[in-house]
Amino acid sequence: MRTDIEHYEHAAQPQVASLGEQMEYARALSASTILPPAFQRQPANVLIAMEEARTLDESPWTIMQEMAIISGKPSFSAKFMRTRVRKAGHLLRESFENGVARCVIIRADDPDFEHVAEWDRKKAEQHGYWGKGHWSKNPELMLRNRALSECVREACYEVMGGVGYTPDEV
Repeated sequence: MRTDIEHYEHAAQPQVASLGEQMEYARALSASTILPPAFQRQPANVLIAMEEARTLDESPWTIMQEMAIISGKPSFSAKFMRTRVRKAGHLLRESFENGVARCVIIRADDPDFEHVAEWDRKKAEQHGYWGKGHWSKNPELMLRNRALSECVREACYEVMGGVGYTPDEV
């Protein structure tokens, strides 16, 4: 028996039979002004988001809210990555001590192994991030997000449906 939430999530994903119907739906959605700019008047982008939604069993709305298109490359927010890891049943542990952001993922299907990623100022400087954009405004958060995205790519990339980067990495 479905819960109300499960019913809502599945009801949010239209069941369309043909590419023509999918494009018609994508055109209708893309006319909305409340979608993120990458999807407004861009039915092809909406169609890709709809496919990613089906792949990840999410609503198209969620995908479009959490996906950013940077230089033609899709990326997901770090908060969405956290959600996807936990939704898949993996354990996620994050910490920040002495300037080091640490992320640990323990897969549900391999509980004896920890995937670990750490980021600090030195690593961020080596990658050319430190002091730019959000890195200058909130370096702790950015270090945490980089540790997370790196760990997700190594531990459970499949939970991201092929999109493994955050907007500031792209």
